[in-house]
Amino acid sequence: MTVRKASYGIEIPLALHFMLLLSAAMLSLSVLFVLGLRFSVTRRQDAELRESIGRITHTLETDGAEELAFTELAYYITYVVYDDSGAVLATNDSLLPLLDSGGKCRSYFQKGYFTDGDLNIRYLTSRVAGVSAAGGSNAVDGGNAMEGGITAGTGSSTNAAGSTTAAGVSTSALTVECALDIANDSAAKMLSAMPLLALIALIPVLLISFAISFLISRSTLSAFRRLQADYDREKAFSSNVSHELKTPISIIDGHANLLKRWGKDDPAQLEQSIDAILHETETMNAIVTTLLEMSRLEQGHISVQKERFFVTNLFASLKEEFCALYPALRVIISDPDFIELESDVQKLHQIFTVIMANSIKFAGKDCCITLSCRRAGNRTELLAADNGSGFAPQVLPHVFERFYKGDASHRRDEGGAGLGLSIAQALVQALGGSIRAANTESGGAVIVVTL
Repeated sequence: MTVRKASYGIEIPLALHFMLLLSAAMLSLSVLFVLGLRFSVTRRQDAELRESIGRITHTLETDGAEELAFTELAYYITYVVYDDSGAVLATNDSLLPLLDSGGKCRSYFQKGYFTDGDLNIRYLTSRVAGVSAAGGSNAVDGGNAMEGGITAGTGSSTNAAGSTTAAGVSTSALTVECALDIANDSAAKMLSAMPLLALIALIPVLLISFAISFLISRSTLSAFRRLQADYDREKAFSSNVSHELKTPISIIDGHANLLKRWGKDDPAQLEQSIDAILHETETMNAIVTTLLEMSRLEQGHISVQKERFFVTNLFASLKEEFCALYPALRVIISDPDFIELESDVQKLHQIFTVIMANSIKFAGKDCCITLSCRRAGNRTELLAADNGSGFAPQVLPHVFERFYKGDASHRRDEGGAGLGLSIAQALVQALGGSIRAANTESGGAVIVVTL
């Protein structure tokens, strides 16, 4: 539980950091998208205003103000034509204020302009020189015209030069103003709703990103922990190898110095030192040989020669070999079903040699080993149980670790390199099986090989 809480303490902050980074990136992209969309909408509005100004100007110059009602404009475009004095000559929206953009498209906002709302428009103005109300350049018409919502102004007015026509209508320059109501423009409406839509869309994206980042951080941390465990195991392996080799080297060095000083002159001491040196040399050679074999096993440099054989025959061969070496050893074989297997009998012989050697080493002089086999579904279990003290609970998880020794827990007097069961496990895995350690009901140790 503590490990899981510590894991969450790392994974959740990492997921939150990733989510915040993703949120910042998405918000930045959303802002850029909205700005780009706003620029595109504004350009479209400006193009419509320029096109509308061009059509109105063309109508004024060719047909006169009374023909503006027949000019084809978008329904959301409003306009007003006025002179320098501010007199309105024609319009389709009497509430449109008289503005001058200086020939550039501009935005205009006035809060509370209408009784039921604000004024928010994009507008453009253009100057038209020498146009009268009647139509055609320098034409004159003094009446009033109301057609299609268009209002024409009347009366005489003074032109820019102060002159008037015979009918009293000015031929001075006029200002044409076109406006687009942003509040009624569909693109502008969509643009104004974009931030809210982006925010709503961002919420599930953030939740999904948190879940994904949590899974990624968990798998990453899991891989990191495996690497850390491998590093710690290799570090411990190097330390254990150094320790295991240091002991025989120290003994050899001690006896060699002893012989150099005075031991060579004492036949008994000479014999004892030579025996010790030879024994420790054999120990070192066994450790190195075992390590090389484990390296080959872990790298997959091992061939499996499968053949059909009876498990009883394998157990009988083991019993014969060990009883010849240890006369006091008792070996009981239990194979009531006379099971036949197809596997590498030599590898299995090596595996059970390691297991039985451990039992003899740690169960004492009165060791009794029971070799048995049984069917477990479509698999076969081979068991080796002894009458020793068994495994302590804290030792069981580490039984197959390299260089691990649970001597104190097992009350064992002899050590060893702690590599035998590691090799047995590697061999079982090479055969496609599994191996586990447990205690018998009577308290002894049992190793189960499943094939």
